[in-house]
Amino acid sequence: WILHFNRLQKLLPFLSALFLALMLASESYSFLGFKFSMELARTFLAIPLLYLGMKLSEIEIEKRASLGMFYLIAILGFLLHVGETVLLFYWKHVAIGRLQFFFSTTLMAIGFLCLSLKIETSKPNLFSEWGKKYSLLIYLYHPLVLMWTVEFYRIIPSTLAWIKWGTPIIGFGLTLLPIILVERFWPKLYSFINGKLS
Repeated sequence: WILHFNRLQKLLPFLSALFLALMLASESYSFLGFKFSMELARTFLAIPLLYLGMKLSEIEIEKRASLGMFYLIAILGFLLHVGETVLLFYWKHVAIGRLQFFFSTTLMAIGFLCLSLKIETSKPNLFSEWGKKYSLLIYLYHPLVLMWTVEFYRIIPSTLAWIKWGTPIIGFGLTLLPIILVERFWPKLYSFINGKLS
């Protein structure tokens, strides 16, 4: 928002590259010796990923290649992601399952984003409508919910530790519900947090 309304969008490619590098250096490639707050890096990671999504949408990427090509990109991204994860585990003992972002994650995300733009459902349904209306807000604000769940997991007894496996679903639900309530009862606030400032 700050960059957009101060006409500083030209800085976005450089900031995107910087924040991607900081995220990699603080998480999956931390063995290189860089010290940076992982929580801060994850927060700023939204900038390059949102910028990438905006640019792909701007050039109408879904019209430039076939559905098969996007499937290929998504599958290759997934395979590279798995390969990179396994390689780092055996090479540098980087924990599998505890990290979320790798160099190949961006390619995988591009593939799945392109698929979501290309695939059209015959009839809109509840989930497709939620996707159009709330996916941006869920992406932007789910870290706030996940920060709370971490605190919650610290106080639950060890016998309930299995609940952690449901974190993605719990996080999704606890993020979606307030967004729907805000849209219904405070439409101006909903517009504001959705990026409509004027």
